[in-house]
Amino acid sequence: MTRSNATRVANVLVLLGTLVSLAAVAAEPSKAAPASTPATPAPASGSTPAVARDPAKAAPSYTYSPADKRDPFKEGIEVTLPPPPPNCGRLCEFDLEQLKVSALATGISTPIAGVEAPNGKVYIV
Repeated sequence: MTRSNATRVANVLVLLGTLVSLAAVAAEPSKAAPASTPATPAPASGSTPAVARDPAKAAPSYTYSPADKRDPFKEGIEVTLPPPPPNCGRLCEFDLEQLKVSALATGISTPIAGVEAPNGKVYIV
């Protein structure tokens, strides 16, 4: 059995177990409901039920105040990068925005990456 088939079988078994559990709970009579619950009349068809609101129980109104809060649209602080090391090589001739990561090799003791420069060459870093 392939891994994807095994995953499908496991998912189906979990789904079936959940359905059986829900059916067992639904078939069991509820003990939490009181025996003498007054029935509320159904609203007339075509009308919406009126909801009586108690002003004392109403949620308090909220007013936003931007005082002492930072502006999320304000420009952030400017970050300056340190100068490149003297042994940087040909890769330092390009701005960081011009470089594109084109390959990654992970799962080895020293991960490496291939960085593509605007001239089309790929440099291993």
